[in-house]
Amino acid sequence: MMQPKDELGRFSFKGSKPLAKKIIGIRLPQDIYDELMKAHPSDYTDWIREVIASSLKAENNDGAIN
Repeated sequence: MMQPKDELGRFSFKGSKPLAKKIIGIRLPQDIYDELMKAHPSDYTDWIREVIASSLKAENNDGAIN
């Protein structure tokens, strides 16, 4: 499933915080990509954002990242 776009054709995000202007792109090993698509086929970008935020919060251990 493709991410929804706004009326101007830009990707939309259903979160409470604004997105950064720069995009971070990563390439995954095929087996990890396959597992990600199997587990989260329609919401994988949201899931990846949540995992990164949780990891940073745990790493900082100060609760600064929500």
